[in-house]
Amino acid sequence: MSKEQLLARITVDPNICHGKPCIRGLRYPVEFLLELLSGDITEQQILKDYPDLEPADLRAAIAYAAQLPHRLARELVAHVHNAVHTSELPAANRTQDQEITALAIRENRIVITKDNDFVTSFLLRGVPPKLLLISTGNMANDVLSKLLLANLAALEAAFAKHDFVELSITAITVHA
Repeated sequence: MSKEQLLARITVDPNICHGKPCIRGLRYPVEFLLELLSGDITEQQILKDYPDLEPADLRAAIAYAAQLPHRLARELVAHVHNAVHTSELPAANRTQDQEITALAIRENRIVITKDNDFVTSFLLRGVPPKLLLISTGNMANDVLSKLLLANLAALEAAFAKHDFVELSITAITVHA
């Protein structure tokens, strides 16, 4: 199942779980499934305990968590950066990688991602032209936002001279 197909399983309905992202319109918030997956319980046990869930639902929760939050784009805009979240693009979160790359080239943007596919594309083909890899693993959005903002000046300086930069919990790595 493709990433897009997995993400299509994520629904947001203000009448279900107070509008939190859920699985297939069911009352299973993504955050709940991620908590289960991060604990000592196995996927098989989760599926046994919650029989209306499918294995792809668990993969969908993980794929959804791997996306960068909208808040990062808003905070970058607040710090005078022209940031756009994929959800703001015409195809929203179904935007294909090549469209994101074309936009980055056309508008001289830095692609910010947790997605290793963009790293492979950068290393093999040199696109997107500028890439920020977030390699923090899963963490709370507010912690990620604080980390990004705390390192914003150093990231700007790195991108003044380099095209591929990585932000981890403990370091900024410039890939030459």
